[in-house]
Amino acid sequence: MTADPYEVLRAAERLADRLRMLGPRWASRDNPADAATAAAVREALQRLADLAARAEGQPVRPVPDVGLHALADQLLVLARDATAGGDGETLDEAARIVDELRARL
Repeated sequence: MTADPYEVLRAAERLADRLRMLGPRWASRDNPADAATAAAVREALQRLADLAARAEGQPVRPVPDVGLHALADQLLVLARDATAGGDGETLDEAARIVDELRARL
């Protein structure tokens, strides 16, 4: 069954709410566990960006690191981009990426 784009975006919105609280905390501490989790978030962002680029027939580009405070906004933009194409395979992969990130946080 193909993922529902609305549900993928809702899940991304819930994660973004969580990241809005975690990002500033990560920025204020020097903790290896926090750094590893932030790296996992950035990896998920890149996977969403790559997925959206492939769906749009565009070249893959690196997601810029604009700071921990921006992770939530980046997640929302990239989740919207990845679900905009609407093909089943892309939606399923976007859902998987968001789900894996949720489990990690």
